[in-house]
Amino acid sequence: MVAVSGGVDSMVLLDLLCRQDDIELIVAHFDHGIRADSGKDRKLVGSVAKKHKLIFKTASGHLGNGASEEQARNARYLFLNKVKDSCGTRAIITAHHQDDLIETAILNLLRGSGRLGLSSMLNSKEILHPLISFSKQDILAYAKKAGITWREDSSNVDTKYLRNYVRINIIPKLTDVKKQELLNNAERVAEKMQETETLIATLSQSISSYGEIDRSKYLVVPSPLDKELIAYWLRREGIRDFDRKTIERLCLGLKTARANTRLDIAKGLNLEIGTTVAHFSNR
Repeated sequence: MVAVSGGVDSMVLLDLLCRQDDIELIVAHFDHGIRADSGKDRKLVGSVAKKHKLIFKTASGHLGNGASEEQARNARYLFLNKVKDSCGTRAIITAHHQDDLIETAILNLLRGSGRLGLSSMLNSKEILHPLISFSKQDILAYAKKAGITWREDSSNVDTKYLRNYVRINIIPKLTDVKKQELLNNAERVAEKMQETETLIATLSQSISSYGEIDRSKYLVVPSPLDKELIAYWLRREGIRDFDRKTIERLCLGLKTARANTRLDIAKGLNLEIGTTVAHFSNR
């Protein structure tokens, strides 16, 4: 299943995939309901899917123009995973590219989340990013040469979103050398990430079972693994846009807070702390 927004990146991806003879595609489009003209995006993607005789799945989120990046992404991936499960597709294919990887690396530095945010840029068994080695310039050049039609998302120039601010105000100031340094560093991080994730998952199983976190076991986990565990649990709960302050607050709470303490996180998610155990809840 290929996720197609109607923007240039995903329209190029769709065009490239349609040229492959050895794959069967489903086109999925999620209308976040943030922009008044987003229906035109859906119409464009649907028309191209119809042209290539592909199954077209779509849904609307009605999020409104005040929706955050996290809300939009969570709603989108909820839809994509539902389509994936209902249609039995092998993987979700997205149009993330090299510039997205650079932006994510910078966002990690700004948010203090280190290597963790890069996980969304890596290929897995269920999510593939075939354009990750190509730059935005490469994609635009291909689109123009191939005569591809796409829609520009007006919200991409709204700098109230941190990613847009990075894209508009920081990325253009980086030299090619600096961009390559960031990519090289991201690649080195990625090489270690899978090994680290396996370690954290194993450690989590020894501390957390049936959704409950054993506070006494967590207390003796050395830094920085204690914070890595918090980040792992947050991602497991569907939280992606967390920063270092959030991790440190939850870490301290797990170790020192009194029983019956509730720590607010995001999206209605809380960490409920008891005398010996703690757990995440949506109450």
